[in-house]
Amino acid sequence: WMQLYEELLRSGRAISLDWKSEKDEFLSAVKKLIAGAALEINENILDEHADIQAWSKTLHSLWSGYVLAAMDIGSDSYVLIVLTEEDCSRARKLAGTVSHRIVPAEEM
Repeated sequence: WMQLYEELLRSGRAISLDWKSEKDEFLSAVKKLIAGAALEINENILDEHADIQAWSKTLHSLWSGYVLAAMDIGSDSYVLIVLTEEDCSRARKLAGTVSHRIVPAEEM
């Protein structure tokens, strides 16, 4: 599980954020993840005083067919990954078969 985590980070497909990250840190990280994708972030609709779960839920509601997912590595960090909704569902099932978790970040 940790090898997958490290490979996702190394390849730029995932970003790890502290659970108490500020909005600007969150936005910077997510912008890196969606670079080159047809996804956008309207920074003005994200509440400055919210948290990663709330911001992720807002993005999920705006990104048709995509989700900001999180990989649970047993820490207080969010390991964020952008997946299609279909791939997120498949990843959730596969992670569960090895007693781990990948879920939409708003569920973390």
